[in-house]
Amino acid sequence: MSCDRSAAFRRVLITGAGGFLAAPLARDLEAAGYHVRLHRRADGDIRDASMWTASLQGIDAIFHLAAQTSVRRADADPVTDLRINAESILHLMLAARALERPPVVVLSGTDTQAGRLTGVVTDDDCDRPRTLYDQHKLCAEQYLEWGTRQGFIRGVTLRFSTLFGAGPRVSSPDRGVINSMIRRAVRGESLTVYGDGSSLRDFLHVADAAAAMRHAAENIDSVAGDHFVVASGRSLTLLEAFTRVAEAVEQIVGFRAEVKQLPWPAEAIEIDRRSLRLDVSRFGRRTGWAPRYSFEEGVAEAARRFAQEER
Repeated sequence: MSCDRSAAFRRVLITGAGGFLAAPLARDLEAAGYHVRLHRRADGDIRDASMWTASLQGIDAIFHLAAQTSVRRADADPVTDLRINAESILHLMLAARALERPPVVVLSGTDTQAGRLTGVVTDDDCDRPRTLYDQHKLCAEQYLEWGTRQGFIRGVTLRFSTLFGAGPRVSSPDRGVINSMIRRAVRGESLTVYGDGSSLRDFLHVADAAAAMRHAAENIDSVAGDHFVVASGRSLTLLEAFTRVAEAVEQIVGFRAEVKQLPWPAEAIEIDRRSLRLDVSRFGRRTGWAPRYSFEEGVAEAARRFAQEER
């Protein structure tokens, strides 16, 4: 969106500024002419209602990335996970209710909120979350839809597939599988695929995810009060994906990591065994967004960056 068209949405807040998606999103928004304010953990607790009252002053749009992202941590401490991932949205909306104009809110969600679906997954599939983490993320999404109906905000949730690309390490062991495999391959370590490796996944480059969030805000009249699957639209088996990681890294470092197949560990969670293709056409029709990075391009770019970091 150009500055001329975005006059009503030029002052934006990104929460979770230390996370994987925040820096690419900030770059994307700044390049489009937005004035970006970053909110880090040290700037206030998202579970605190007063933090939102202060942070929303002078803000036209919020890109809410701050979250607890570990399924296992959610199981270990469900109340904290609920407060971080769902209650924070409720505080945001109640603070927005006092503003002169309802702000745009774009929430980062996950495709796993729908549950362990198989085959082609669309926005119309019935949600049956299998983990507490996904249940709380779905709750946040439903709060957002309720707040939009009430007129407090104009909100939309983007349910992202697995993100990857050059960027900071993620803090959760449940996330960033492709980046983790790229780093292992750069160090010459083996890459582990569980089972027969036939489970299908859709891998979305982080820059494409950032662009999707901007497109959602720019087209809020077409997407408010809804949720959308956002992915590359191309699925690979895990064995294919890890093999292509090994091939791409070999071109850069000169040696090839071994791809090992091992039985599923006893501690594996059910959602890890899902196998699906994601239909992203509806979001594209509503906003004009389309992914730009192929899996191979994104892996090669990240491999070059990680190889430089290891030197």
